Amino acid sequence: MLARQAELLLRSGNPEEAINKLIRRIGLLRDVPSEQQGELYALLGKAYFQADQLPSAAKQLEIAEALLPSGSPLRADTGLLLARIAQSRGLLDPSQKNATRRWMSDVGSTRVYLRSLLGLAEVLAANRDTTADQQGGDREVRRNWWTL
Repeated sequence: MLARQAELLLRSGNPEEAINKLIRRIGLLRDVPSEQQGELYALLGKAYFQADQLPSAAKQLEIAEALLPSGSPLRADTGLLLARIAQSRGLLDPSQKNATRRWMSDVGSTRVYLRSLLGLAEVLAANRDTTADQQGGDREVRRNWWTL
């Protein structure tokens, strides 16, 4: 129920209210499966992202990523937001690009792969780095572009 309330607040453009509600309640949760905790932290990260509080967003999204199972659609969304935050802060160095590519291989067999691939292409295009690491990402985008 808390997750749905937060989603509604985010959709209605009230990230600050979602942040307040999630912060107050996340700490009180006991005996909640890690996947559900991950969803709440992902929503908190998204709320911080929408409120343009990028360091806080990244922190919450990293917690969510650790709690969510590999191949989860929500984990894919979390990874995209983390890549966008890194890119917007000018922090998308080669090691983060490698982490992004490893993350892409995690979601490669899920239904969110194409959406994730498009997100990666957006991040790489915005970064406009011509390192060999990015060129590998470009090849991946070109190889799968027709399926988007």
